[in-house]
Amino acid sequence: MPDWVNRWINREIGESPEKGRAIEANPNLMWDKVLDVLPATMFVLLPIVALLFKFWYLFSKKYYVEHLIFALHNHAFIFALALVLLLVNALVTWREPSGEGALTTAAGWLQTAAWIWIPLYLLLSLKRVYRQGWGMTLLKYSAIGTSYLVLLSFVTVVVAVLSFVLV
Repeated sequence: MPDWVNRWINREIGESPEKGRAIEANPNLMWDKVLDVLPATMFVLLPIVALLFKFWYLFSKKYYVEHLIFALHNHAFIFALALVLLLVNALVTWREPSGEGALTTAAGWLQTAAWIWIPLYLLLSLKRVYRQGWGMTLLKYSAIGTSYLVLLSFVTVVVAVLSFVLV
């Protein structure tokens, strides 16, 4: 490796005990750093997901940009739903701090419905946009979903390591 990379790695290894103590003193520090890196991570992940769609729908006669727009649409749907759930949970915590009551129950049902609706929506959008039969759509949905989860797991590990380095 180049000298500057070796110096950087050695410096990070040398600072690890101090970073570990800082994280131990303030556990939210790591979470804050993850949230700092997350937007850039999603920015990098989005075109890669579009490449996944391009790969699995190679003969669909769609341009890469169309796959990118589709990936952006699905991510925006998930983020919008996550935002609604966060706001509902904040409202429930504010109105029912004990965690018991009608609002808490309703929020639980809403969260369950969202966890069911997200994969269903993604499947239906895949079927509608690419206009293939249910068998092929389900097969590609499974392949894309598996590929995406592997990619997301890898990116999450990278973000966790970057977050530790940036502490």
